[in-house]
Amino acid sequence: SRLAALDVADNALRGVPPELGECGALTELWLNGNRLTFVPPTLAKCENLLELWLNDNQIAFVPRQLGRLKKLELLWLHDNALVEVPKELGKLANLRVLQLGRNRLRAVPKELGGLRNLAELHLGRNRVEALPEELGRLAALEWLQLDRNELTGTVPTELGLLAALVSLSLYTNGVTGAVPSELGQLATLQ
Repeated sequence: SRLAALDVADNALRGVPPELGECGALTELWLNGNRLTFVPPTLAKCENLLELWLNDNQIAFVPRQLGRLKKLELLWLHDNALVEVPKELGKLANLRVLQLGRNRLRAVPKELGGLRNLAELHLGRNRVEALPEELGRLAALEWLQLDRNELTGTVPTELGLLAALVSLSLYTNGVTGAVPSELGQLATLQ
C-alpha cells in the first residue's frame, strides 16, 4: 500500500483492523478521539510511521511491539486508561514527544531514560509515585510535565542534569523539602 497518512480521528471507532499494519508507507496515523480500547500489535509493522495519535480513547495498555517503530517521532497517548507503559518504548530512539498525561500510570519505566532525542515528556494528571533516576539522562528534554501526580518526598536531584530543560511542572504533588540546588543551575529553565 502507498497510503502515507490516515486520519480517522474523532469518530466512534471501537477497533482497528490488524491489516492496517500492512500499510508500510504509512507515516502519519490519527486514531485519536474514538472509542478504542486496544491497539493491535501489528501496527509495529508500519516501520515508516513518524506520528501516532492514540489520545482521547479508552486504551488500557500499549503493546510492547510498538517499541519497534524506530522512526517514530511523536506518540500521543494522553487521555486514555493506561495503567502502565511498556519498557520497550525506551527503544524509540527518534521519539521527540511522548504524551502520557491524563492516564492512570503509577510508575515510569526506567528505560524511558534512554530516549536521547526526547524533547517533551508529558506525565501530568496520573498517579505517578516516584521517578526513575534514569530520567536524568534525557539530555534533549525541554519540557517535563509532572503536575497532579502522587509524587512524594524531595524533588529528585537528577532533574538537575536536564541541561536543556526549559519548563518543569511539578504543582499539585506531595513533594517536600527544599528545591534542589541543581535545578537552580539550569540556565535554560524558565
